[in-house]
This record gives sequence, C-alpha cells and structure tokens, in this order.
Amino acid sequence: MAYRLMGIAVPRNADDQHAAATLIPQGEEAPGDLYFFARNGEPAHHVGLAVGDGQMLDACYAAGRVQQGPLSEDRLKTLVGCGSLLPCTPAGIPTRNGSKSDG
Repeated sequence: MAYRLMGIAVPRNADDQHAAATLIPQGEEAPGDLYFFARNGEPAHHVGLAVGDGQMLDACYAAGRVQQGPLSEDRLKTLVGCGSLLPCTPAGIPTRNGSKSDG
C-alpha cells in the first residue's frame, strides 16, 4: 500500500521484485529496503522487509503470521541480496526519503 501511494508498482513475486530492485550492499540497507532469499542458485522465492538494527518483518508461511526478528544465521545462508524499489538519484542511489530526487 505504501509503495502504491508513492506511485511505485511492485511486482507480485519475489524473483521479479529482486530483478526490479536497485541492489544495495549488505550492511547498507535501511528501513523499507528488501531482503531477498533463495536456495541452491534458484530464483528468489522469499522477501523480508528491513526495519532497522538488523531486524526484518517476515511473513512466515510456517508461522502463519507476520513476525519481526533478526536476520538469523539460517536466513543469512539463503540471502541473495538486499535492494530498494524506491526511485533513484541520477547516481543510482535509492532516495529513501521518498522524494524522486535529492534536490
């Protein structure tokens, strides 16, 4: 819903979201950025939402609910990238304040 309010179309599946995202080096992610997960070289199959301090929101199928927690060692083993769907500056850096440019 938040992306839609900003006029940003979000692809439906994890692999398409991964392909559409501006990739961010791990450790530089900010709240609202996305974590992409895959196994054995397969396409991304799961997405978590960064909330800061190494925490993410995760809609875990097994738990049947959205939960907040750290990027566990198990999750880090399947992390294939971090990215943003927000607009970028001319230098290719996501504008995390929601504006379309840095001024």
